[in-house]
Amino acid sequence: MTECMLALMSKDRKTASLVTVVLLLSGLSLGDCATSTAARAEETAAPRQGVYPQVQDLPPKPEKPVMTADERAKLLNELTAARDRRRLRLKPERALHALSP
Repeated sequence: MTECMLALMSKDRKTASLVTVVLLLSGLSLGDCATSTAARAEETAAPRQGVYPQVQDLPPKPEKPVMTADERAKLLNELTAARDRRRLRLKPERALHALSP
């Protein structure tokens, strides 16, 4: 009886593996057809406007400048002063090195 059970189990396993392989291969082949059809449909469809602009599209010029000349000069002076204060806080040997460009 044990030999009969083993024979049935191996036959069931063979059948199950054969069914699994057939289903897997058919799924892969049908999946490939679906993706290639969708790709062809996208190619033939009219180009749609995406969320992002095209590479060659430039953003519109701003109506007013971001910073006026006075604001730019003030910011430059503040940054220069901050850099000079930082150099003064450095140790003397490093301050000389930091002063050279």
